[in-house]
Order: sequence, then C-alpha cells, then structure tokens
Amino acid sequence: MAARHPTTTAAPALLSSSTPDRSAFAADALADVIERLPYRQRLVIVCRYWAEWSEAELAEALGCRPGTVKSVASRALASLRTQIEDHQR
Repeated sequence: MAARHPTTTAAPALLSSSTPDRSAFAADALADVIERLPYRQRLVIVCRYWAEWSEAELAEALGCRPGTVKSVASRALASLRTQIEDHQR
C-alpha cells in the first residue's frame, strides 16, 4: 500500500465553508476549535474523519499502532466536545 502524506492545511478552509444547514459562523467556530488542538490530535481528527482514512492507514502513516490512533482520536474528540460546550455558553 502506498503511504499517504497527511496534510492539515486544507481542512480548516473546507470546514469553514458554508453548508446548507449550518451557518458560516458555526463552521468557522468548528474550524477555530480544531485549529486549537495539538498537532497530532488535529492530524488524527482531520485524516480520520474528514479524509476518511482507516485507523490502520493512519497508524501506518504515523508509525504507531491502531490503538494509539484510537486513543489520540478519543482525547481529541473529548477536547473538541469540551471546547464546543464552552463556546456555546
């Protein structure tokens, strides 16, 4: 399998674009929250959920085990939830 080279620079721009059911503000706020994640967490979130990489593909690209990808994603999602909740208050 050819290794993919993940990039995170395009994701915030795509996340900030307006969608039919979401306001531009909500998309911009989400992009801001994602940008505040530590690099590795941001990389895992963008590659896993936006680029739809499998845990195995991402683990291979990062040189770690799939379980590490799962734990990094879990911590990143927990951080996103907290930041989004704080932003909505």
